[in-house]
Amino acid sequence: ELEMLSYSFSYSALADSLRQQRPAERPLLVCIDGCGASGKSTIARGLAAASEEIQVVHGDDFYRPAADRYVGPIAERPIGADFDLGRLRAEVLLPLRSGLLAAYHVYDWTRDCVLAQTIPVTKSIVIVEGVYSFSAAQSGFFDFSVWVECSRNVRLARGLERDGEAARSRW
Repeated sequence: ELEMLSYSFSYSALADSLRQQRPAERPLLVCIDGCGASGKSTIARGLAAASEEIQVVHGDDFYRPAADRYVGPIAERPIGADFDLGRLRAEVLLPLRSGLLAAYHVYDWTRDCVLAQTIPVTKSIVIVEGVYSFSAAQSGFFDFSVWVECSRNVRLARGLERDGEAARSRW
């Protein structure tokens, strides 16, 4: 059963609440999803700043290189096709949920490739933030999920500020 909540919060109070929910045998896994430019990264950064026990894994680190992206008909395009959600599951979610160590490779947006070096996941609370992060294949891995809502006009303004006017057609 999904419970929808809408309220104001303090980052430190939410971080304290998450800390109290952490299982003893593995990190607490939290998902923050929502449309592009809705505020997911801002919320994740605020929580990480409120507690040294929180590590953020960005969904954008799992973007696919251009050569690996879907090129078929748009009507048949799978949801989240530009993101390697299988790699997110294999490198982060499955190991952490199993109580194992995890480390993941990062997509380099400048060079359009996945880097060989990895980032270790070492904290007791792990927030995965990004579009499609709570899609059906991942949803069972998370202890908590947050959906961020934001008006289309605000998201458009944020997207254009971040990505530039040349990205207007995408937004």
